[in-house]
Amino acid sequence: MHGKKWKKFLLAAAAAAVLVGNAAAPPALEAAGIRTGQQIYRTGQTVPEDDGSVTGTETGSVTDPAGGTQEVPAETPAAGIETPAETPAPKAVARVHMDGTDTEYMDIKEAWAAVNGRTAEITLLDHVTTTADMSTAFELTGGNVTLDLGGYRWTYQYVSEGETAPATFDLIELKGDATLTVKGSDGSGMVYAGSSSYKGACLYATGNTTLNIEGGTYSSNVSAPIYVDGATLNVKGGIFRAAGASESAITMNNGTFSMTGGEVQVGALTLNNTNGSQNVSIGGDCKISRIVTKGKEALAIGDTLDGESKYEDADDGSVPDVRPGEGQNGETINNVQTARSPVKVEITPSSSTDAVFSYDENEEICTLTANVDVTKDGQPVSNPSLTYAWSVTYKADADGREENRSLSGDTAQQAYIVKNGQDAGIYTYSVEVTYTDGADGTVYTETSEGMKVTVKALPDGKMTLKTDLDFPASYIYGQQIKIPEKKLTDYDLPAVSFGVAEDQLSWSRELLNESDEEVAAATGGAAFVENIDAGKYRWKITVGDEPNYKIVGYVPVEILPKEVYPAIGGTTQKIYDGTTDIKGARIVLANDPDGNGEGILDRDKGKVDITYDSFAYNDKNAGSRKIIAGNIRLEGDRAKNYELKAETCEANGVIEKAVLKLDIVVSPEKQNVDEPVRITLTARYKDGSVLGDHGPDANMFILNVSGRNDLEEEHSLALRADSGQNGVYTADYKSSIKGDKTFEASMVENDNYAVEGGKVSNSRLTIIREAVNTSLTLTASKSEITHGETVTYTATVTRTGSSTDNTLSGGVQFYIDGEGVSNQVGGAQRITSSGDTVSITMDESVLTVGEHTVTAKFTSDSAEPSQAEITTKVAEKPVEVIKSVVTLKAGEETVTYGDEVTYTATVTRDGGRDGDALSGGVQFYMDGEESSNRVGTAQSVRVSGDTVSIKLGRSDLSAGDHRIVAVFTPDAAEGSKAEVTTKVEKKKLTWDVSGLKASKTAGTAGEVKVYGTLEVDGILDGEIKFEQPESMITSGFKSADAGTYKVTVTVEDGEWTFDPKEPKNYELPEGDPEIKATVNALKELSDPPEAKDGNTYKLVMEEGLSTVPDGLKRTSFNTPGKIESELKRILTSSGVYTEANTAVYDVMLQVSTDEGKTWAAANAGNFPQEGVVVTLPYPGGTGRHTHNFAVAHMFGESLFGHTSGTVEVPAVTKTDNGIQFRVTGLSPIAVSWTEGAGGSVAGTSTSPVGTAVRRLLGAQTGDESPILLYAGLGAGCVILLLILGIVVFRRKKKNVR
Repeated sequence: MHGKKWKKFLLAAAAAAVLVGNAAAPPALEAAGIRTGQQIYRTGQTVPEDDGSVTGTETGSVTDPAGGTQEVPAETPAAGIETPAETPAPKAVARVHMDGTDTEYMDIKEAWAAVNGRTAEITLLDHVTTTADMSTAFELTGGNVTLDLGGYRWTYQYVSEGETAPATFDLIELKGDATLTVKGSDGSGMVYAGSSSYKGACLYATGNTTLNIEGGTYSSNVSAPIYVDGATLNVKGGIFRAAGASESAITMNNGTFSMTGGEVQVGALTLNNTNGSQNVSIGGDCKISRIVTKGKEALAIGDTLDGESKYEDADDGSVPDVRPGEGQNGETINNVQTARSPVKVEITPSSSTDAVFSYDENEEICTLTANVDVTKDGQPVSNPSLTYAWSVTYKADADGREENRSLSGDTAQQAYIVKNGQDAGIYTYSVEVTYTDGADGTVYTETSEGMKVTVKALPDGKMTLKTDLDFPASYIYGQQIKIPEKKLTDYDLPAVSFGVAEDQLSWSRELLNESDEEVAAATGGAAFVENIDAGKYRWKITVGDEPNYKIVGYVPVEILPKEVYPAIGGTTQKIYDGTTDIKGARIVLANDPDGNGEGILDRDKGKVDITYDSFAYNDKNAGSRKIIAGNIRLEGDRAKNYELKAETCEANGVIEKAVLKLDIVVSPEKQNVDEPVRITLTARYKDGSVLGDHGPDANMFILNVSGRNDLEEEHSLALRADSGQNGVYTADYKSSIKGDKTFEASMVENDNYAVEGGKVSNSRLTIIREAVNTSLTLTASKSEITHGETVTYTATVTRTGSSTDNTLSGGVQFYIDGEGVSNQVGGAQRITSSGDTVSITMDESVLTVGEHTVTAKFTSDSAEPSQAEITTKVAEKPVEVIKSVVTLKAGEETVTYGDEVTYTATVTRDGGRDGDALSGGVQFYMDGEESSNRVGTAQSVRVSGDTVSIKLGRSDLSAGDHRIVAVFTPDAAEGSKAEVTTKVEKKKLTWDVSGLKASKTAGTAGEVKVYGTLEVDGILDGEIKFEQPESMITSGFKSADAGTYKVTVTVEDGEWTFDPKEPKNYELPEGDPEIKATVNALKELSDPPEAKDGNTYKLVMEEGLSTVPDGLKRTSFNTPGKIESELKRILTSSGVYTEANTAVYDVMLQVSTDEGKTWAAANAGNFPQEGVVVTLPYPGGTGRHTHNFAVAHMFGESLFGHTSGTVEVPAVTKTDNGIQFRVTGLSPIAVSWTEGAGGSVAGTSTSPVGTAVRRLLGAQTGDESPILLYAGLGAGCVILLLILGIVVFRRKKKNVR
């Protein structure tokens, strides 16, 4: 039963319940699954009455379709559901007419969803109120829909507080390429009752959509009731009301707008043209309170008319001074209506319909006649009183500037004669006709559209420059180019005379490049042109009587590139820098090989670049050198104007010695004897610039030091280069001789460097000797110990006094119980700076029982000595009590049932070390320490640190929490134990659905049977038994569209069975299994059997196999998978084909006895006995000329002597349309293919490989039963079924349209 008919049935039942149950009816209807639509209202909402008026809370108003006001409810939360005292019977709100069928709907949202994207008509049967909680319910995203308001109102009601909705929500929104036509009669319309928070339109159109309005009233209290953004709006009728006169009633943003009827009653028609694409046409019988044009490309008011109409004042009929094409952009006009002039004028020519003539034709070339029609009250006026005024404009060509021209002759007649003798060009003739109404004296003036008359110029003539003229044909770039003179005698001309004197001829001389683009032209009396790039050109000389006739000639000219030579200019000297890099020199272009003259013209400077592969000195060392440039090239915008005559050049150059300026810095400038001093030598170029990466090595400098007033003799110091700075070198210096020192720096003799002044010196260093006082602090890690323990002593030595110098060197020696050599402990330890620490650890070998004094003593050659001492008490060692400690660790704290866990116990001696004597045994227990809870046997421990372990598995660790204890029993010590807790979680079982399959045919609704084997993953050694149910079906398989879907598998009759039902150590699979089910596409095949005996046939193919034919359900082929496997086995048995290149289809023959209105599966009574020729499309990636094919068909029923389960392999013919073969039954069919091409006969080609498959097949029943037995049983079944009149073939789809 159709879904909507069910609704009618349930609706009738609900109506009866209303009569019996009265106020209980609405909940009952809801419980029955019927939407009561607009019959339930919220407290405080406006409720439509039977007469179309509204009642409710009064907080505002909006104009309603009847011309009054509709109340707008307050923005307060609804108080609940109010049931009228007498609940009316449910009433359908809309009727949909689609595909020849009418369907009524209780819910406007369902009705709208049904027509979206379709060609349909929806008619309102009652007043409708919708709210923003239906935010996307009324979008039209495609299709062609007509909405007939049917005398009713459709109202948008704002959302109350506490509900959610978009701030801008439109009642109906058009998107995509949708078309909507809205019709309405008196009293019908659409009302937008919004609020300050919710603003939108009754109708909103955008993009490539079309909105047609033919009637009804449209109003809004918050915004324009009609809003169009770039779409098309056609208004043929209707009344439009904005919230106020200053608001917009219809808003058009760009797009196309046409209005031929209707009235904008309150508010404005707003035309917003932001991008210049808006197209507006207003005419017919319209009335508009206000028109506003705006936007970047705002239209003139006059440009909004349709070309046949005009605007009149709606009150007094006066005509504003606005006509099409006139007025200012971005203007406003108020209170107008459209009207058409009673006068229509059209011009017709007397001769050629296209009115095109040649310049040299006869004097009178055309007569133009004004044809005038005058109507009054819809009737033609006889012999109207008319006057005529002809005018003309002229353009030299279609792109020329239009200008007014005066007319000769009589211009006040109905006909005007166009005479020749005019310039060639385009003439547009117009006539203004004035009609005076003899009855009331009203004067009407109408101007015709322009009539174009074209006077064509004569074809161009050709001329050539005379050969005996000495006119240069080539130039060098940079030379002046001579212009051909304006002398007819210089040219060979055609035998045509001009109509004017030679001094009145027009001349043009243009220099064209090879693309015929103008690069220069003769101006004034100039004889030459300049600054033309090298290349091939031609002068185009045009002379004539423009625009009527001209002669054109061409003179070729070639400009050759200017020859230039590379040379080296600029400074050819540089200071030695360790590289061959050029400094100051550059490559220039000259006029000759000797480098004379500037080769580049001024106009090209900066536009010709000189590039090269090499440009350097031939040697980096100082001396007379060569500067050489190689592989020189010209690039840039103007390089084509020059020809480079050489790719290399060279010049003499000089690299001068680099004179260095040296500076010596000593730090510090006063130092103690034998303390370090840093000497820094800095070398810079003479101008103070820093040396580069290629500066001199440190060994090229000599640095000497000597004493000025002491006995230190002069000697050299080794310099090293500073890695962080170029030209900076350092040396370290110490002296044990007090006094003032002098440092002198110079360079070894070399070719590339010299020192300014030869050398530089510094005499600022003074070496002194001063006393250094020290202090020593001594600490001990412990002051009292037990014999056998160790103590660490730490000595810290620091300089004392106000000096900030931390330099300090010497040694610290530790002593015990005296300061003699025999009292020394260890050797002296080195101190290198103030604050250094040294330490020593003393053990029981020196720290015997008793009290000891430990001393640390610092001595130095350059500082005063210091020392300190400390006392340590050593007590006797107490008798040791051996204690043991057990540490127990588990491999995992939380495991899953079935996992193994290793427990490791480590036994140590408390306070002892690994390897100390400790013996005994460790016993493990589980969940208690009784003998019955022992796990394994006791394991031996020999020494401290030994470990023992035990591994427990599922035989011991059931699901739950377990306490594992390790108990150590020593041979001679205190015992100990430790424990851990292990949590064993249940093992989770999961469904293995890899063996399941479910599918159905496209267009089939509802669930389907699931085939295959369902497994359960995770069961260990069969501890749980799972019993697969006999029958499984899908759940949630709602879609009928081709594709793959995720569905649930359920037991068709019963539940999932496990033994035991509640296993202790397992969690059964959660929920029902989920699989991916397939909806196979359904395709109608070409070339069905011809109609016969009143039967019409068609062939339908399912791309896959979703069900098992009835005749196979009791055979071994009782699942789609088994059928596919058998068909693939047969086709691949020849070894020619593979399963990967095999596809299985379900092909059905459907029959219609009513000329295709309804269809049913063919049965034994109407299946053609001669068989059916089937043409299957080629599988993807295959084709007639590239592949061979084989086909196998399994009989799904016993028919025509064939037993169900029997497989036939018909001969295959390859055609342009697909694979063709004949079968004597349908249902499962498999196709295999392999690469290769068969022969062809009469437009078809056979597939020879299929013969091998048929030969291998033989006679197979396909179900492991004797073929004769099945043949007999099949024949008996056929007779029985024919007697009972039962169709044994599987039905695919009863009705196919």
